[in-house]
Amino acid sequence: MSLVHSATLDRGDLIQIADPDVLSHPAKQEMKMEKQLVQREVRLGSASNFETILTVRELRSPAGTVELKFETVFAGAKDAQARQTKAQFFSSRQQLGVLHDTLSAIENSFQGQRSEK
Repeated sequence: MSLVHSATLDRGDLIQIADPDVLSHPAKQEMKMEKQLVQREVRLGSASNFETILTVRELRSPAGTVELKFETVFAGAKDAQARQTKAQFFSSRQQLGVLHDTLSAIENSFQGQRSEK
């Protein structure tokens, strides 16, 4: 049984909430996690009416945690910078490496198919 559960706030901040069934003192309060270490944005694609953005940011705590957030910006929106979060995932650096290797293998496969033509 875990003493602490991870959760996210609307603006994407990772927090930890102490399990009320295990702890019975002020540790039950929410504790904000430290700010991210590294943040990168990748424009995955766009059309005439929207753009998809992947934001990857490394969090200081829990150690080695990486956030992947997929957002959409709609061209017809009142605020051109307004983003709608479509998906948000948290993984370890090791899992991110596995994702990288998988995407690289797929890319290499596509390049091999192009060279055969």
